[in-house]
Amino acid sequence: MKASKGHVTPKVTGTGDVVAPEGLFLGLVNVAVAFNAIWAANVYTHANANVGANANAAANANAIYNVNTMG
Repeated sequence: MKASKGHVTPKVTGTGDVVAPEGLFLGLVNVAVAFNAIWAANVYTHANANVGANANAAANANAIYNVNTMG
């Protein structure tokens, strides 16, 4: 990622549009990327934890069933 240039004076284009300072824009993009990465990591971790918990619950239930029916 490109480093932010800090404060950049807005440039006015020929069409009258004001172009936002690049530094501010990149700063906001970096914040969005960081939040997205954190969110994705949390979702991934929780999904894996749920899969692991479900597998453990199934294994435990199966073990209890086996003991009760065969033992």
